Amino acid sequence: MNRIILFEMFIFAVVIVSAVFGSIGLERVGQVFLAVGIIDLIMSMAAWRGWPILRGDASNQRPLNKRDSGEVARDEFSWDSESPSTGFTVKIAALGIFSFGIGVILLLYFA
Repeated sequence: MNRIILFEMFIFAVVIVSAVFGSIGLERVGQVFLAVGIIDLIMSMAAWRGWPILRGDASNQRPLNKRDSGEVARDEFSWDSESPSTGFTVKIAALGIFSFGIGVILLLYFA
């Protein structure tokens, strides 16, 4: 999950530096932020739905049984590998809303 956020920060940094040096216009920066925001929102919806390929966590790498993982044998505290990672869903949704908002503001202001 942290790799996704770091990769997006890298993309945003490259786009902003390119805009500062005049390689791309601010309208294009708005389009990039808008596109990344939409991708983040789609990823968060997929994680909320529990699609494991887009979930972004390592829940399928956990031990197979509770004894191997050292967890308490109570059912309400066991990890369900089919459930989505709530932290990942919230972080990606928040990042998507933030990116989407910046993209819309830049497109409306500079278009």
